[in-house]
Amino acid sequence: MRLIYTFILLISVAAAAFAQSRPRVEVPTVPVNPKDVASIDSIVKAFYDTISGPAGQPRQWGRDRTLYIPGVRFVSMGRAQRQDLDECQRPSAVRGQHE
Repeated sequence: MRLIYTFILLISVAAAAFAQSRPRVEVPTVPVNPKDVASIDSIVKAFYDTISGPAGQPRQWGRDRTLYIPGVRFVSMGRAQRQDLDECQRPSAVRGQHE
């Protein structure tokens, strides 16, 4: 029984250390640009602008937040939105992505 508790403790410590070592994407709060939300077409254009860019250019996640109604919740089955954001930032910033 003691071996099981020791194993659980080691797994918990390893998981906590791994979670803390992963870089987090900072999402600034930015004001809404009225041109971004003037029409459906401008919202779609602004959305593609926020997720597109050359390698090494951070994505505009703060601007992305301004395109949705306040309090919107994105639901991901099996993964947290924060985890999705952190994981999608790295590959797109390294390889570049254009929509």
